[in-house]
Amino acid sequence: MVRASIGSLSELGIEKVRMLAKPTTVYILQYSKRGCLAGCKFCPQSATSATCKDYVSRIPWPIVPLGEILKRIKGRGNFARMCIQSIIKPEFENEILKIVSEIRRYGIKLPVSIALTPVESSFLYMYKEKGVDYIGVGLDAATPEIFYKIGKPYSWNKYINFIDRAVEIFGRKRVIVHLIFGLGEKIKDFVYTMKALYEKGCEVALFAFTPVRGTHLHDLPQPEILKYRIVQIARFMLSKNLKKIPDVEHLAQALLTSGCPGCNRPFYNETPRKIYNYPNAIMLERDKAKLIKEISTALEIVDINKLIG
Repeated sequence: MVRASIGSLSELGIEKVRMLAKPTTVYILQYSKRGCLAGCKFCPQSATSATCKDYVSRIPWPIVPLGEILKRIKGRGNFARMCIQSIIKPEFENEILKIVSEIRRYGIKLPVSIALTPVESSFLYMYKEKGVDYIGVGLDAATPEIFYKIGKPYSWNKYINFIDRAVEIFGRKRVIVHLIFGLGEKIKDFVYTMKALYEKGCEVALFAFTPVRGTHLHDLPQPEILKYRIVQIARFMLSKNLKKIPDVEHLAQALLTSGCPGCNRPFYNETPRKIYNYPNAIMLERDKAKLIKEISTALEIVDINKLIG
């Protein structure tokens, strides 16, 4: 048994939900009745959280037999990737191997990503041998102080060392480090960490903090949209190695969801009325006039070139 995002299940015909934007990745999550043994204070999956384990961020993730998902994928050509998201539980590293093996046994040729906490290098090599092409790492916090404050497992240094090992094994631009903006960090510290990760050869996937009822951080508000736009612009420029700010219309691309190729995570952090990460170009074009104004205002607030310099 695994969990899968409600959007993925709807696209597979297992659930029925109305969607303004469809997922382009099949998102699955390891299942444990207790949830994840990590104590991340923002996460509904944490065993220390009092909330229902049916959610990740603001999205329902029902429990489904893995085989049911794999049978339905084969006849559908609208997915670009599969993403296996891990939780900490006994033998979770080996279970991931079994999941990837099952994906290939069903003849599914989609690229596969794994979102991981630190594991031994031997597992990274085995995942790569099974055809996994991208690794996501949920560092989440932009500073060591916030890392410990929000209850991340292991240590900051263990995560950084794991990121270095993953880049060495999978190659530059194939390790996607997840960072959550809105946990109390300063913009300059957040951008400093993004820059350091890009210098290591990583990519960054940006998430806006989303309070979930029942978690330890449920009273913390979401970040201000203009501040989020600033870090989106900075991430875009670091990713593209841009030395000067492009025209504002081109810069609108910075507001698309960042992550592995084919990952769009529709409404993972947002509602249709307040979108942090745009899941597709159609919605971006729909809101273009408003977004150009937001980007222009963000550029007036801070000198981006100086920020990333």
